[in-house]
Amino acid sequence: MPSPGKLTGYALLYNVLSADRGGYRARFAPGSIKYPEDGDVRALYGHSELALLGRVSSGTLQLQDDGTGIKFALDLPDTTVGRDVAELVRRKDIVGCSFGIWSITKSSWVVEDDIEIQDYGQCVMDEITITGNPSFPQSSVRLIEPDQPDPGTPSTTPRRNMAALALADIELQAVA
Repeated sequence: MPSPGKLTGYALLYNVLSADRGGYRARFAPGSIKYPEDGDVRALYGHSELALLGRVSSGTLQLQDDGTGIKFALDLPDTTVGRDVAELVRRKDIVGCSFGIWSITKSSWVVEDDIEIQDYGQCVMDEITITGNPSFPQSSVRLIEPDQPDPGTPSTTPRRNMAALALADIELQAVA
């Protein structure tokens, strides 16, 4: 059966504040997001393991850290959940994303304009989730219908190659 479409957007944007998280707000710096050692990140609906939409290891989820944030492209499954999510995004009932993180290190707290902010230094993202209630309202999701042209899919860089690419980038900067 055909896919109900593809979702694209930003699961997380760098240098923006979250909504109020009970007396404080959160912020992520560029480069603060890493992936699990096996590189496998899952896409869920509403943070539910029972609503799996795709994953990096199967090729149905692509992630790209483009310096602005974590950009994603997700091929929706032709399942009840996949079709429901497509319809909710189509109707704009769902307009954002969230994510799951763990192994948080180098976190710090600051106060800016009387707002207490937790700045995340480094953490591991093992999940993005499509949700109607994102902690970061700046996140985004949009549906590309099956008959629409795809404006481009983020390239997924396997984790084992990321260090080599970073080293090559440093070497190129040193030469320039």
